[in-house]
Amino acid sequence: MARNFRELTLCFRQRAHVESEVDIIRSGGTLIMAHRDLGGSWELVQSSGHRVRSQVDLNTTTGHMNGQSREGHQVGTFEGTTSDTECRFTIHRGNGHIGNYHGTFDSLGFLSGFVFDQTNPTSQATWVVPDKHFIRIP
Repeated sequence: MARNFRELTLCFRQRAHVESEVDIIRSGGTLIMAHRDLGGSWELVQSSGHRVRSQVDLNTTTGHMNGQSREGHQVGTFEGTTSDTECRFTIHRGNGHIGNYHGTFDSLGFLSGFVFDQTNPTSQATWVVPDKHFIRIP
């Protein structure tokens, strides 16, 4: 079975330009992309000092995410996607600002990245989720 999986993986990688075979999981005869479980409640801390708490619903089949975020008294919506190696999401804040977040996972599943404000692209910061690691799921 491993041999068939490897052959199928190589064929799929060639068509989809997948970076590594660990990105692909065989599930019930269907190839799907692995991703990290960002579902639930977690907080990111920005280098600007802002702390953003998010409550995220994750579609475990597709890696698509949505939910709510809160920074102080401001509530916003959360939308994005996650893979095994990175995530991208936006937070639409109640004050009209839109945070565009890109993060990567280290080998233990800890997440850090970069954010800029789409309404003011010169407003930028780095960020980290300091107290949670995100597990890999198929």
